[in-house]
Amino acid sequence: MRTHGVEFDWAEGDRANPATAFEDFQALHPRQLEAISIGLVDPVETHLIEAVKQVLSTSLDDVPHHVDSIEIIVKTDQNEMLLRRHDSIRDAIADLSGMLPAQVDISEII
Repeated sequence: MRTHGVEFDWAEGDRANPATAFEDFQALHPRQLEAISIGLVDPVETHLIEAVKQVLSTSLDDVPHHVDSIEIIVKTDQNEMLLRRHDSIRDAIADLSGMLPAQVDISEII
């Protein structure tokens, strides 16, 4: 960025230099923007292309999947939105089953 007249390194808490840098960046000619983008991508282009090809050619059956976490958004009758986070499917089901009336058999739902 510096080679195109945009100072991209400033001190923590500095508000003036980032604003100036943004204005300078916005004033760049499209050819300069293209040169910056090429400069950013060139060092990783080959690796990036290979990684994308690998992902696109890999069957989902070959990729191991596991649940890392579960987030449930519950909307109440008062239009409240509750975000509930769980580390396992078992915990999420237990949480949801705790919201059911006592007479509901959860085995009928799952």
